[in-house]
Amino acid sequence: MKIVALFCAASVLLASSAQAGQFLLDFNGDGANSAGAAAGWDAFNDIAVNQPYTLTDRSGGGDNDVTLTAVDDSFSPNNPAGPGTDFVFDGIAVPKEAVDDYLFKTDDTAGTTARLRIDNLDAGVYNVTLFEGRTTDPSQFAKLWVGDDSGSGIPASENTGNFAQGSSTVQLAIGAGDTLWYQHLEDNTGGISGMIINQVPEPSSLVLVAVGLMSFGLVRRRR
Repeated sequence: MKIVALFCAASVLLASSAQAGQFLLDFNGDGANSAGAAAGWDAFNDIAVNQPYTLTDRSGGGDNDVTLTAVDDSFSPNNPAGPGTDFVFDGIAVPKEAVDDYLFKTDDTAGTTARLRIDNLDAGVYNVTLFEGRTTDPSQFAKLWVGDDSGSGIPASENTGNFAQGSSTVQLAIGAGDTLWYQHLEDNTGGISGMIINQVPEPSSLVLVAVGLMSFGLVRRRR
């Protein structure tokens, strides 16, 4: 009975583990200079400055109070030289509609910056993926970090690597009340086609199941 109870308890923990949050952002939806809105993604024709936009948790986990807000400047659409194909970034299918266009900082003077803040994410570890499809843009860099409401903790230099003509994924730990920050480093060419915010599932439930199975085996050998 002790063995059965241990195994059942571990199985219940696995079945009841919360679904991880997932947010899919298509920068340039179905407005001007658009390749069309990606189905099942939050699509933005542009992003007005200081206006919060509610994001959709595509995991079904119910993290429904997450918002995105542009700070410092707005973002405007463009769509030259898209690859015209679907991709897979961080294990997630990305349709060509999300890849073939992008948003850039509205004042596109090279060397200027603007930020996006993502608020109210549940605490956890997240993979944050940036991508740009434009095939004639040789480089696109940014800064990603976790900070407070004022944007504290900004990195001294870019920390994403080049995501032009592809993608870059950065893993970040977000605590309760933290804000996820993105800083756009404008270079007067290209921009950002989209962002994937994908929570990494906690392994604790799987570990407990493994421990339960090991205990089951150990008890059997003692008989």
